[in-house]
Amino acid sequence: MHPYTLTDLIDIEHLQALMDLFYNVAGFGHAISDKDGNILTANGWQEICTNFHRVHSETNVRCIESDTYIHENLEKGKFIQYRCKNGMWDMAAPIVIANQHIATIYYGQFFFEDETIDIDFFIDQARRYHFDETSYIDALKRVPIITRKKADEIMAFYTGFVEFLGNLGLSRIHQLETEKALRKSENQYRELVQSANSAILRMDTESRITFFNIFAQKLFGYTEEEVKGKSVIGTIVPKFDSSGINLKSVMDDICKNPTDYVNTENENISKTGDRLWMSWTNKAIPDESGKIKEILCVGNDVTRRKTAEEALKLSEDFHRSLFEDSPTPMFMQDFNQIGKMVEELKSSGITNIKSYLNSNPAETDRLAKAVVLTKLNRAALKLYKAESCEIPLQNLDQILIPGERSHFIDQIETFSKGGNWYEYEARNRTLKGDIIWVIIRKTVIQGRKRDLSQILTTVVDVTERNLAQAERARLESRLRQSHKMEAIGTLAGGVAHDFNNILAIMIGNTELALDHLAEGTPAAEHLNEVVNAGLRARDVIGQLVGFSRKNEQKMKIINIETIIHDSIRLMRSLLPKQIEISVRVKPDLKPVLADATQIHQIMMNLCTNASHAMKASGGELDITLSNKRITEENAAEYGDPAPGEFVELIVRDTGHGIDPAIIDKIFDPYFTTKEFGEGTGMGLTVVHGVIKNHGGGVSVKSKTGSGTAFHILFQAAAERMFKEKHDESPPPTGTETILLIDDEESIVKSGKDTLEGLGYTVHGFSNPIRAIEHFKSDPNRFDLVITDMAMPKITGDILSEKLLHIKPDARIIICTGYSGRLTESRAEQLGIKAFIVKPMLKSELATAIRQAIDQE
Repeated sequence: MHPYTLTDLIDIEHLQALMDLFYNVAGFGHAISDKDGNILTANGWQEICTNFHRVHSETNVRCIESDTYIHENLEKGKFIQYRCKNGMWDMAAPIVIANQHIATIYYGQFFFEDETIDIDFFIDQARRYHFDETSYIDALKRVPIITRKKADEIMAFYTGFVEFLGNLGLSRIHQLETEKALRKSENQYRELVQSANSAILRMDTESRITFFNIFAQKLFGYTEEEVKGKSVIGTIVPKFDSSGINLKSVMDDICKNPTDYVNTENENISKTGDRLWMSWTNKAIPDESGKIKEILCVGNDVTRRKTAEEALKLSEDFHRSLFEDSPTPMFMQDFNQIGKMVEELKSSGITNIKSYLNSNPAETDRLAKAVVLTKLNRAALKLYKAESCEIPLQNLDQILIPGERSHFIDQIETFSKGGNWYEYEARNRTLKGDIIWVIIRKTVIQGRKRDLSQILTTVVDVTERNLAQAERARLESRLRQSHKMEAIGTLAGGVAHDFNNILAIMIGNTELALDHLAEGTPAAEHLNEVVNAGLRARDVIGQLVGFSRKNEQKMKIINIETIIHDSIRLMRSLLPKQIEISVRVKPDLKPVLADATQIHQIMMNLCTNASHAMKASGGELDITLSNKRITEENAAEYGDPAPGEFVELIVRDTGHGIDPAIIDKIFDPYFTTKEFGEGTGMGLTVVHGVIKNHGGGVSVKSKTGSGTAFHILFQAAAERMFKEKHDESPPPTGTETILLIDDEESIVKSGKDTLEGLGYTVHGFSNPIRAIEHFKSDPNRFDLVITDMAMPKITGDILSEKLLHIKPDARIIICTGYSGRLTESRAEQLGIKAFIVKPMLKSELATAIRQAIDQE
């Protein structure tokens, strides 16, 4: 891939001028755009496109579809024809330079001579998009009409032309790359010399300096101007060194016989008079005739080395003391025997030592016993509890954890391949069997000949740190999960309002239809099913709102056994027949405080997941209910619910299980292992949210290939269970006048019909501002106001305040699909008589109305 665009390779202005000239001669219009759609050159483009289709949003979409289709179907050396949805033809060919599509040439719009132009289509199009019909049809008449042969000739020319542009661009690329390489080479040489960490100078055969690089200037304290043309003697080289050697005679000999002094080491002097030792590499530079004209000298300061040699013995004594007295545990290891054993394995035909040792633990243990530990310092003896142990610490196998040999195998591979150090974190054991966490760094101490007999090992005990980090990670994981659940709650609350408004329209109109049908007829039964489905949908939305934690949950004392059996009956027809289902309930099962619908939702999600896990070959789905006491000791297993009495629901399958690598992610929003279209990744997120909102807990146990078990806790109820009584009496009616306000026209219409069917006089408004004015004209006319909460111009609570300001004793009911802004307690503070959530049945609405009107 090259980085160039067409504008980098071609003179666009010159290209435009040539194409303009070609257009004037041949009449062939064109447009060339880059890969981002930017027009580079163009002429002869049709007025119907530029003045009409490209400037109107809807027709421009068609133009973009045409451009996209053409772009996606271009082939090098070929052109494509496409009739856009605006009714005319386009043609295009790719401009390819160095096998890279960097631009496209277009010809259009036009008609073929052998096709009939559908004038009615264009007239209809002009009217539909409000074009000036006369101007639009005039522009249409100016669209070229060409034969298919002519179209082929045009694009044959353009195809050849883009090939010409490709060859021209390729030549330009070669030129640019050559220039770039030359500049890079020159810059690299300049940077190499000027930025080198060595003193570089050139001198002529009279030892006069002709070049002095930046490093040399900094090292010796001279600028290039100060030394250029001067002899090295008296500037950077003293006449005599510290030992009395005549350096002038040496320099004279170097100038005469540079090949005898390829490498030299001598004393030099800086501008300030400081003496320093330099190691020089000298190379003769001949002229065209082969005669030496200059000598290139590259020098490195070795003063420190000279000083270091004198301090070597002192350093050795110091480091010996540092090793013995260091508070950091250190010891030496001898890996030489390992090297010999590895070579023996290779000679026996084993090529991959690492793979072989991973597959043969006994062989790995044998090698570990061969690593001898030598020169342990006092801190190491203390860490591994060897100073108080009768058994001496002699080999590596004594401190490695049985079964944990991966780092040891990696060390063998690293050192056998020439590596000089290895660092890792792992568990070790002391000679008394205690497990410790340590960070270990091993460094090969090299002598003149590399061997593995001296490997310095430093050890940092991080046992306490790791224990603290593990506890912190556990707490952070729980906090992250809490934040994720809160984010999904916000999303759930955001969609509840719209769904409930839709359900209100469905349920309201269905009940109105039932009023016109005889009870027991097939149609009435079908419509009753619609109402029931709407109520179930309302319950699901209620779950979402509860999940968002923005509404208070209204839980009841229920018999969970009944709910579970109902759920299984519903799920049985949806689950594959090869899955066997069993339900076991332990005696004296306690009632729970829960939402029955949400328990259904939990069962649906868990059973569906179990079905997916067993869909290949079937299996068993086992469901167990039992009482469970949670204490502070076992609460962490379930996500730390408050200790107390619970009922435990266990849903266990015999499917493929959950990969340990992802088990911590299964409750994350949108996380799923199912194929595209099989799941949303929200099922277990909903389950987790419902359980947490119930004050319960959840635990997952799974083993790959052996199934999964979800353990779910529900708070046990202290009170005795009771059965709800269902009131089947007719809804209450009335003759009062009601003002109905909702920004949804459909809800106003169905609500008005419903209320009038109950005997009320109804004034309905979808515009809340107009409703306020209507109320203000005669406030005493209205016995009750029913208003929506979320409306575009004014919210229900503010509207209520305005109405109460007009008529302080006004009776108001606020309805909402969902509102995080207004709660029942807030509504009561405002003087609202009732705050109800849509959708509601006619009977529910009728009861709320009578309660609002009749209360004192």
